[in-house]
Amino acid sequence: SKAALEFLNRLIDFASERQVEARKQSLAQTGAIGPWTGPGLLLRIDAEERFFSGDAAVFAWHGGAWLHSIIGSALMTLEHYLYSLEVSERDRWIQNLFRRSHSVAILGVLTELAVATPALLDGPLRPLLDDPDVLRFSQEAHFEVLRTPVPAFWPREPGERAHLRQAWRQLPQHQTDLYLAFIQWLRSERFVWPPLDELRARWIRCRETRSKAFWKFFAPLLYMTDPNNWGEVPHADGPVPLSLP
Repeated sequence: SKAALEFLNRLIDFASERQVEARKQSLAQTGAIGPWTGPGLLLRIDAEERFFSGDAAVFAWHGGAWLHSIIGSALMTLEHYLYSLEVSERDRWIQNLFRRSHSVAILGVLTELAVATPALLDGPLRPLLDDPDVLRFSQEAHFEVLRTPVPAFWPREPGERAHLRQAWRQLPQHQTDLYLAFIQWLRSERFVWPPLDELRARWIRCRETRSKAFWKFFAPLLYMTDPNNWGEVPHADGPVPLSLP
C-alpha cells in the first residue's frame, strides 16, 4: 500500500542518513576530509538525475549485513513482497521505489530482483545500470552478506521459521551479484542490446569522477562490451567477444 511504502522509505532513509552522517563525523575528526556530501549513487529516474545516499555497507543491509535486524528484516520483507506481485503491480512498485527513496539500501533490494530476472534490466530496472558503481556495490555487498552468518535459531523460535531463514539465504539470486548476472545476460543475448552503446558512453564519462582503482575493477566489462574486441566465429548468432573472464 502507499502508506506502507511511505513508512518503509522514511525508515530506510532515516537510517541511511544517520549512517552517512556518522561516517562524515568520524572522517572529519581524523582530518581525512573537508566539506563532503557523503557517498552515494546518481541514477536517471524519469529523465532526471536522482541521488541515492549511502555506501556499499548500506547497500548490503537487505542481506542482514552491518545493521540491526529490524532494518534488514524490513528490507527482506520488501524483497519477498515484490516477488509475490503480478508483473504490472511489481513494475509500479519498482517505479515508486526509484521515485520516492533516497537510500542505496533500496537499490540493494532492487538488484536482487535484477539478478533473479536479468531481463528487467531492459525494463523497469534499467536505471540500475546508469551508475557503474552499482555493479561494484553489488559485488562488495554480496561478499559481506556471504560473510554474515545466518542464525541457526532464536530463543523460543519455531523450527519452521529458522528453516525459512536458511532457505531464504539459499535462493539462487542470493548466490551471485549484479555484475556477474549482467555479464551472463549479455552473453545470452550475444551482446546484441541496443542501449548498450549508450550505457558504455555514460560509463566512460564517469571516468573523470572515479578513482583508478575503480576503473581497474570495471575495465573487464568495458572490454567485453566493446565491439572492436569481438571476433567473427562460426555461430548462427554472429560475433561474440574474443575473451571473457
